[in-house]
Amino acid sequence: MANSSAGAGSTRNGQRHTASRRRPPGRTGGTRTSAPVATAIAPPPEIPGAARSALVGVLLVTPFVLIVAGALIAGLVLVGAGIVIAALGLVLAAGDLAFGRPERLAARLRTRPADPVADARLINLVDGLCVAAGVSTPALGVLEDPAANALLLATRHGALLVCTTGLLERLDRMELEAVLAHELSHLKRGDASGAGLASLACGALLPFLPASARLVARLSGDEREALADVAGARLTRYPPALAAAIEALAAGPMRPR
Repeated sequence: MANSSAGAGSTRNGQRHTASRRRPPGRTGGTRTSAPVATAIAPPPEIPGAARSALVGVLLVTPFVLIVAGALIAGLVLVGAGIVIAALGLVLAAGDLAFGRPERLAARLRTRPADPVADARLINLVDGLCVAAGVSTPALGVLEDPAANALLLATRHGALLVCTTGLLERLDRMELEAVLAHELSHLKRGDASGAGLASLACGALLPFLPASARLVARLSGDEREALADVAGARLTRYPPALAAAIEALAAGPMRPR
């Protein structure tokens, strides 16, 4: 993520910002506003880290276990039953690779590479933040969609950071920097790789079970978003920008079409 940030009165990207010029989050005129508060719902119990890793491992090896078991059963006991079990393992393995790999998700998004001119602000912010965070600069993609959202994918060729045009248009520079710092914090913490493994493990389920996306999120770690918020705010050193970005995003659609 792009430029490192300092507190009030510091220089960012060649421009002098003072506390008086910062737009206080959630203020319109003299009245403080805030994002709508959802009805409190008890969250599901958190899955312990060891249990998450074990479950992801089991889901990853299950197709291969079925293939081997089916081959043994077909050769030693019942040919028909063995073929069915092996075929089920092959279908699961093919589904995981077809729907769960981050590369396939990136391809389905149909993003365009960030343009050095049109998306100069995005590129500049990401470059500066990556230097500050000590991470390699990810590939940047832009999704033409009015919804405001961002996604970080860890692929075999490196990380891919996708931003929608709605996100780039709706947020000012400081708010966008806060969101990018959040996403790059996922990269620094290794969350993107963990989410990629969870997605691969559940790939065969993704097209058929709506709840499978929530399962991927649970297996990736329930606490990762809050920790990325903290790490991102520490990276920019200006937490109010993230609060302002959250309020701005809450005012419009966030799900890409």
